[in-house]
Amino acid sequence: MGKVSDRILSEASEKARQLTDEYARKAENMRAVYEEAWKGKKDENERKLRELYEGEMKRLVSARRLEMKKRILAGKRELLRELAVKAGDIIRGDPELYKRFIELGIAKGVMTGSEEIVISDSDRDIFSSEFIALLNDLAAKASGLECSLRLSDTTEDTGGGIYLREGRINFNATVDVTVNAAAEELESELAAMLFGEN
Repeated sequence: MGKVSDRILSEASEKARQLTDEYARKAENMRAVYEEAWKGKKDENERKLRELYEGEMKRLVSARRLEMKKRILAGKRELLRELAVKAGDIIRGDPELYKRFIELGIAKGVMTGSEEIVISDSDRDIFSSEFIALLNDLAAKASGLECSLRLSDTTEDTGGGIYLREGRINFNATVDVTVNAAAEELESELAAMLFGEN
């Protein structure tokens, strides 16, 4: 009986050793599979994180560039606005240039030839009878009409320049409106001259 039980114990021991070896191999294989999967996940997570970072950086840089472009454009527009203000000051400050401005406003704005000219109180001394006669001649030549423009009995603060009125029709030939309209119309050309832009 001793031999049989020794043999059974020996076989059981061998079987236990084989099972232990097999489980150890399986455990090692599973560990290798998990490590590979973990490494793959780690690489994938690092790649995703890098892509997220790069995308966010591009978005931030793009937003910053757009903000800078907006600020530069606002600065340029402010310079153009200041240029328009300065042009208006130059027109108002030079008596001959100011009279020429009024003449051009009359020539451009006359529609019926019988408009009244609305001016500021400060411009009353410019509008002598000779100057009004000259304005009527210029208006007649420009419009081809018989012109009898006259000063309005009322004055308004035009800020320089005139209004031409005929009933409800009102033509604004004030310095500020004219200079701002010209600056807006010529904005791209002025920008090209000042800032070297196309």
